[in-house]
Amino acid sequence: MKGYTYYSLEGSRAATLNVTYRSPLLTGIARQVGPLYLDKVYGAVYADVGRAWYGDSMDRILKRGVKRDIGAQLRFDAVSFHIFPTRVSLDAAYGLDTVPLQQAGDPEERSGWKVYFTLLFGYL
Repeated sequence: MKGYTYYSLEGSRAATLNVTYRSPLLTGIARQVGPLYLDKVYGAVYADVGRAWYGDSMDRILKRGVKRDIGAQLRFDAVSFHIFPTRVSLDAAYGLDTVPLQQAGDPEERSGWKVYFTLLFGYL
């Protein structure tokens, strides 16, 4: 879940549900920027609901309940070096719930905004 700090949700079990709406913003761009040939730009909004837990008494004490986040993504589909399908994306996600720190009695932490930059090869 992108709206939370890495390692803030932990457990040996996990469950998540994701809903995403993605739509093309620009198609047929046909522009080359360095080694990238830009083709399409997509926009997306998403929401996640999930939980991680161990199944012990500490789950209740550390409030390892269901967490929610929302986010938006801007994704560029391109071809790099004339052959490799490439995806470049920028995500901004916000965790809607608080998470405790590592031990019982620690203050709870509000997630805040998290920003992600991704550069990957696209296969689908």
